[in-house]
Amino acid sequence: PPSTSDIISRSLSPYPRQLKAAHINAQSLRGHVDVIREIFRPQNFDLICISESWLKPSVQSSEVALPGYILQRNDRTGKNGGGVAVYIREGMRCKPLLFSPSGYSAGPEFMFIEIGLSGSDVLLLGVCYRPPRVGHLADFENALLHLMHGYSRVLIIGDFN
Repeated sequence: PPSTSDIISRSLSPYPRQLKAAHINAQSLRGHVDVIREIFRPQNFDLICISESWLKPSVQSSEVALPGYILQRNDRTGKNGGGVAVYIREGMRCKPLLFSPSGYSAGPEFMFIEIGLSGSDVLLLGVCYRPPRVGHLADFENALLHLMHGYSRVLIIGDFN
């Protein structure tokens, strides 16, 4: 039978010039990095967004590296679980803009990154994880409203429970 990466590759091949983004709730990026490497091995995606990375600052990015990508991450500290990350295809311009506080605050965890597209065109990327029983997204919404004025292209992706 075809592998998951083969299926993904075939489904994306009709769209060679468009931005390709994926999201996965990893529930431990470190624990599932081999599976994630296999799924995304063909490097068909420009952005691979991760919620529930479960990474801590003591974990080196090299331990969860994907060939052909650079990793931006916002780890949860002070409590297990949570965290968001994004793999950005090498060669794409990126500029970290705003990250939620890394300490657990019973609010959404997020990061906003400017992604360079073709020419001078840019995209505002927001990656968010809203834990269960978190009743509000006010911090995320306020950050988005503050940042999005300068962007005609915005992509919000994540696990909003």
